[in-house]
Amino acid sequence: MDYVLNPKDISWHRLEKPGFPGIGFEFSESVVDADYTSVYSVQLSKIGPGGKSKLHRDPYNHAFYVTAGSGSVRIGKDSWDVEVGSVIKIPSGEIHGFSNTGDTDLEFVVIYDPPYVAGTDPVQTLEN
Repeated sequence: MDYVLNPKDISWHRLEKPGFPGIGFEFSESVVDADYTSVYSVQLSKIGPGGKSKLHRDPYNHAFYVTAGSGSVRIGKDSWDVEVGSVIKIPSGEIHGFSNTGDTDLEFVVIYDPPYVAGTDPVQTLEN
């Protein structure tokens, strides 16, 4: 198990494949996963300027902590502006989507409950 990950050790994966609900969206591999706990998992994510995640719903709870940039999040029918320090909670099955409204990357820590590995569970996209 790696106890410390430095930024240069993190591999980023652009997720712009058919059916994926994002434009300009990148995720790290899990930085906290089954080698540490089976209760939750953690990834890092970023959306480039002008990028977004399309409205979608996921089959798990997840929470975001914004570490850089600014943007907006829609959850259900409501929208909020987000900035560094914002905490966003998305319950399982809730419709949501993010947009980067700034001119730098919108970066956040994502905590999944139960644990999740990107690309392993179906995500229901609700817009083109």
